[in-house]
Amino acid sequence: MPVGALTAMDRDNELLRCHDRISQALTLEEAVRAHSDMLDILDRKLCRIRCSQLRDDDKAPMIEDVIGRMRHHRDAVDRLTDIIEYGRVFNWTPQ
Repeated sequence: MPVGALTAMDRDNELLRCHDRISQALTLEEAVRAHSDMLDILDRKLCRIRCSQLRDDDKAPMIEDVIGRMRHHRDAVDRLTDIIEYGRVFNWTPQ
């Protein structure tokens, strides 16, 4: 998929708002909170997919996509929390 292309899941307003909060975070704490919120949203989406009436073959790629996104945001929370807890130097310029 080309960079910047939106999947159907990306078009979800709740996801877009949370993604904006992540990209506009001005502090590490704001970034951690926004990534954590994204994990909550993705977890709800995962539950909806698993409970849907779709065939398992249709669900599998969607589940895989959500789990991959969750992994990305979980890694971000872990790294940012590590920086905060251990007082590591982090040079960051918000876009």
